[in-house]
Amino acid sequence: MSSSKKNKKFIASVMALSIITAGATSAESSIIRNIIPANTLSAEAANSNGWDYSVLSNGTVKLTRYTGGASYVTVPSSINNKTVSALGDNLFKDNTTIRSVTIPKGITELPYCCFWGATNLESVSLPSGLTTIWNCAFKDTKSLRSVTIPSTVKDIKFRAFWGSGITSFSASSLNDMGSAVFEDCKNLKSAYLQNGFTLTWDTFKGCSSLETVTLPNSLKRLGGGTFDGCVKLKSVTIPSSVYSLEKNAFKDCTSIQSVSIPSSVTDFGEAIFDGCTSLNNINISGISVFESLILNHSLKNTPNLTKINNESVVLYRSKRYSPIAEPYFNSKYSDFIYENFDITDADRPGFYEEFLKADIKYIVKTNTNSQQTDAQKAKALHDWVCNKVEYAFDEEGNPAHTGKEAIDSSVFMGDKAICEGYAQGLALLLNEAGIEAYTADNNGHLWNMAKIDGHYFHIDATWDDYTNSYNYFLKSDSVFSADGHRTWHLETANNSRLPDVSSIPLPECPYSVGDADRDGDIDKDDINFIQRYLLGLENIAPTDKVYADANLDGTIDMSDTVTLIQQYHLY
Repeated sequence: MSSSKKNKKFIASVMALSIITAGATSAESSIIRNIIPANTLSAEAANSNGWDYSVLSNGTVKLTRYTGGASYVTVPSSINNKTVSALGDNLFKDNTTIRSVTIPKGITELPYCCFWGATNLESVSLPSGLTTIWNCAFKDTKSLRSVTIPSTVKDIKFRAFWGSGITSFSASSLNDMGSAVFEDCKNLKSAYLQNGFTLTWDTFKGCSSLETVTLPNSLKRLGGGTFDGCVKLKSVTIPSSVYSLEKNAFKDCTSIQSVSIPSSVTDFGEAIFDGCTSLNNINISGISVFESLILNHSLKNTPNLTKINNESVVLYRSKRYSPIAEPYFNSKYSDFIYENFDITDADRPGFYEEFLKADIKYIVKTNTNSQQTDAQKAKALHDWVCNKVEYAFDEEGNPAHTGKEAIDSSVFMGDKAICEGYAQGLALLLNEAGIEAYTADNNGHLWNMAKIDGHYFHIDATWDDYTNSYNYFLKSDSVFSADGHRTWHLETANNSRLPDVSSIPLPECPYSVGDADRDGDIDKDDINFIQRYLLGLENIAPTDKVYADANLDGTIDMSDTVTLIQQYHLY
């Protein structure tokens, strides 16, 4: 190929890369930059004692690649009487031989990916006068334990120490720090940062050994994922200059127990404390902060968070003749929690779960007693649900589906519910009362299946509430099939507090309460059977007495025949 053709091809390639770079993102641009040989436009390229270099137009030298085999390397300050003024990208990339590198004065920038993959590098001496550490400069330097940052360094770029082995970091003169600078530095235990700048996203993400960090007093915001996964971090002082806590800022910081949010913070991202499982207290400046944290799902998965400003969110009051104290929310937060209980329910902060568990216990204890049969307990709790809520319709008369009516806390936190809310709420109450209960679904409607006195039955509090009856209480499979439910299956709704039922066989409900002779029908024969039993002419096994106890008073007597006559019109 002629030299003119080579030149044309070269110029075309450079122009093509220039066009690509102009339209690329910053991350793409850094990748493209690494593709272009560092000495492409240099006046002269050569090698001297293991150093590839190029002579720049100003007569100084840029080192482009170290090809030597030494473990302890001192970067030359000059080559062939020419001053070394710059280092090229990828200078020591993937060099697993080097253990120590000293960089001379006169170098102002540590280039892109300078030591990326130098897995045996243990120490680096950076010169005074260095101002910038570029992207991924120390990526995956697993053996590196510390780097002294000169006071002249003002800028550390994107993922500069990504995955390195450093155990501590200190810098007092930074003006700017890129994103994810220390991401996945598994050995990093302490970090000291000073001067004002913004921590963008993922600065310390995955730093699983980080225990202490000092943030600049003039810090403006904590970016998304700043401390994501810092599982050993126990406390952080958020400077009063910070105005924004962004998404996942403290996600999965499982050791943090208390956080103080300064009054300067007005911008709250999503899931700020998501997964902070040890967090038990947050200090805030006012109710508006609490509201912002709730509305932005910032308290998601904080199961031990029970206090705000070191004051319990859930309080308890004793009532005369009550066997258990009644839970209630602190008045500072009560109205907001009730108004937005669907959001709080989904995120499950500790104070909300504490209230629900305590409220369920309170309801069961105050509506049932140890002398009752399972059937009597089930009836009392069924009635409590039907009295507490009414069916929720939208403006067009259809079942409401705003979210609040279908969750398992609907019946405890609101006054309206649809079938999912009725069924899940009743199942939680029955389980607390020691009664095995599940939710059944026929692809459009939920109700309960419960084990009462040794036998399974259907219970549909939704339909009973709507019809103001017990027509769907402790009924058989055949009754529910006759009412339009041809098939059904056990199902636990998404985000329900009920246990998973995927491995539980579908129970059979062969008879309804009132079917004393257990022939599948409730008719006059059942009245006759009860009368014959009372005369000693029929026998009922103790486990089957629930079928004959039509009025659910715990005994079989003539009042059960009266109940059958009245309820089923068996005159």
